[in-house]
Amino acid sequence: MGNKDKSPLAFVSIQSLDLGWNNLGRVSGGSRAASTGVKTMNKALRRLLSDSRQCPPSIRLSVCGLGPSSCRDIAKGIVERYDTKQGSDVDEEEEEEENVPLYCPPPLSLDLARNEGIGDAGVAALAAAIRTVAEAYDSLTRTNTVIFERLDLSGCKIGDVGAEALAIALENHPLCVKYLDLSNNQISDEGAQRIARSLGGVIDNTDDRHSRPRSDPGFVETLDLSNNNDLSDRGAKELARAFQEDGISNLILRSCNIKADGAAYLGNALRILASQANTERTTSRRRSIDLSGNPLGILTKKKSSGNKYSAKALRSKATATTSAYMNIIGKKIRGLSENINGEGIDTLESDDEEEDRMGDDDDDDSKIKCGALSFAEAFIDDDEDRAEESGMDSENNDNTLDHFVLGLRHCSFETRAAEALAAVIQESRQKYPRIKLTMDLTMNNVLEEDIIDALNGGSGYNDQLSDMADSYLDALEILREARERALKATRMAAARARADAERESDWGSPPPDSRRHSRDDEVYRDDDEWDSVSDFDHSEEGSDEEYSW
Repeated sequence: MGNKDKSPLAFVSIQSLDLGWNNLGRVSGGSRAASTGVKTMNKALRRLLSDSRQCPPSIRLSVCGLGPSSCRDIAKGIVERYDTKQGSDVDEEEEEEENVPLYCPPPLSLDLARNEGIGDAGVAALAAAIRTVAEAYDSLTRTNTVIFERLDLSGCKIGDVGAEALAIALENHPLCVKYLDLSNNQISDEGAQRIARSLGGVIDNTDDRHSRPRSDPGFVETLDLSNNNDLSDRGAKELARAFQEDGISNLILRSCNIKADGAAYLGNALRILASQANTERTTSRRRSIDLSGNPLGILTKKKSSGNKYSAKALRSKATATTSAYMNIIGKKIRGLSENINGEGIDTLESDDEEEDRMGDDDDDDSKIKCGALSFAEAFIDDDEDRAEESGMDSENNDNTLDHFVLGLRHCSFETRAAEALAAVIQESRQKYPRIKLTMDLTMNNVLEEDIIDALNGGSGYNDQLSDMADSYLDALEILREARERALKATRMAAARARADAERESDWGSPPPDSRRHSRDDEVYRDDDEWDSVSDFDHSEEGSDEEYSW
């Protein structure tokens, strides 16, 4: 090897190591030999991860029965992987030179999905390793070190404590984890808020390695919190803020419990980002928010689609016999779906879930807010001054175009919701020409295919999209006028009530000659005097002839 290459030599021939679905971490029967085997396997994982030259860049250890002890050894291997003493292959004389580049190991893709034994304790060990490496290595390289290209911790029974540990590790360390998958766990609003705050915090511009232009990716490129059932509007509010502040580039929140208020927070964040992209020079980026499977829409008996193949139309037109057959088939399909998704890990949206939600017609829909309408109301701004921004030069629009993708599959949307979303797209085209906004509304069965294609940016649907948007805006104007009239009537009623109260206070006590007055601290009416007269006895009355007139 006479030719010295200062760059590290790559001896890795295996690019991906898949050990999934093996009992690597389980101790069956509690035998000593089995326990020893688990410890040996953990040490082997540690040695493998610590050798950055021999370790494959992608390792899959899903459904292996791993627990906190395995995570501790994995964490130790990650810390040893970034030990600066490993360095590059240079001579001792070259080590003394200041310009010798520091060897940075390639990032890992580590899949630990569906190891339910990991829990908060195992995640805390991994988070400690991430924080240790990020703080030590970033101080040496003065750059943002990517430790994990992808870290999959879905279905590991992680709660708010584990989310807190990860938030501490991610805070102030941009891109140490590019893709973080925390789906199918037990993270509530508290855990989601803590992660969002760590990703959406204000960047310290006094530190060069943390001062980055807006065009750079956020602290995490993709954050997946799907199927955390306790994540609702409160968590969505903080996540929307982190998305707005570029802490997250792609936010996946499928099958959570986000409703209309959460959709409004995200709509407002998207509007602010669109405004910034319209006024600032940025490079082209693609960003996305996926809210599929959340209870955002409302379906009622009164609302029906003209699509003859929609589930709503089929139900209304079918005979009793056909409906019975459909119910039987639906039950069989639902049973098959439950068998496939019985482990509670997948977040696939099914048409049968749409049928179940559509069948619940007893709910008071007047008490339910539509997430699409809330999203549209937050995104559409009536400030006339903003319309002038659309007149900016568009020579470099192709180079500064941001593409926003909104996932809204299986959200129980009907025609009114589709019209509101069409108004959002129309608004983005008119006021924010430097962004492209598309929506995926598949699996909303009452919507016709042309409506879905129009909202997804299909060519040839501009007129239909415009008609849908105009229909929503007309209805919105009528609603606003009604609200103004109601507000005016409320104010007038309040003014009358205040005037009556002031008039009564000015009048004070009633005058003495009024029909109702006070005498000897007793209140009585003039008419009551006859009730108290004792000398008038009806028994002493004369005959009718005596008092005839």
